[in-house]
Amino acid sequence: MNVELWKQLDPTGLYEDRYNRYAHITVELTDTEKTRPEVLNDDWINIILNVDDLSKIGVEYLVSENDLSGFGSDKTIIIPVFSDPNVEYVIYRVETSG
Repeated sequence: MNVELWKQLDPTGLYEDRYNRYAHITVELTDTEKTRPEVLNDDWINIILNVDDLSKIGVEYLVSENDLSGFGSDKTIIIPVFSDPNVEYVIYRVETSG
């Protein structure tokens, strides 16, 4: 993750001290919590990412092995666009309004 992308998720710099360009990054999508990083150890950051912030970082598609059908908010809808019974991952399109 680069500094500019981090700043888009943390525009006030509240979590600036947690940024580590060498860290492994995992993302946990939420439609109930605010976006925030969790530092799991020195080189592993889990980002709790609110679905409404996907548009801030330019996300148009997601790939997940979890069922995201019906997941989203008033502003952000996640729509399945491709699945295959032989593959455990599904491709989703992210649509945002206003």
